[in-house]
Amino acid sequence: MKAIPILAAASLALSACAADPDTIAPAYVSPMAFDAYDCRALRAEAVRLSDRIAQVTGQQEAAAAADATNAVIAAVIFWPALLWIGSGDVSPELARLRGEAEALQAAAVRKGC
Repeated sequence: MKAIPILAAASLALSACAADPDTIAPAYVSPMAFDAYDCRALRAEAVRLSDRIAQVTGQQEAAAAADATNAVIAAVIFWPALLWIGSGDVSPELARLRGEAEALQAAAVRKGC
């Protein structure tokens, strides 16, 4: 009988965990968002996006690791640890940034940069 609450807590914990950064797909961003940019501006924006993607990827990796640890603690030792799961998830921002990077690349190709 005690196994059912433990299994429910474990499944809840795992479903709320921050995703591994490698599994986050880019969100769609139209390349037309960069129509006003010339090649120099596209290169500068690519550098800025690359730096921000690296930063957010690190945050997402840390959140995923912390959530995995908290899920184990919650399932085995201390169920209130479930409250800390998912608090550092930045996957929507990472998906948006990756989408912007793809759109930027498409705009650069279209402009012949």
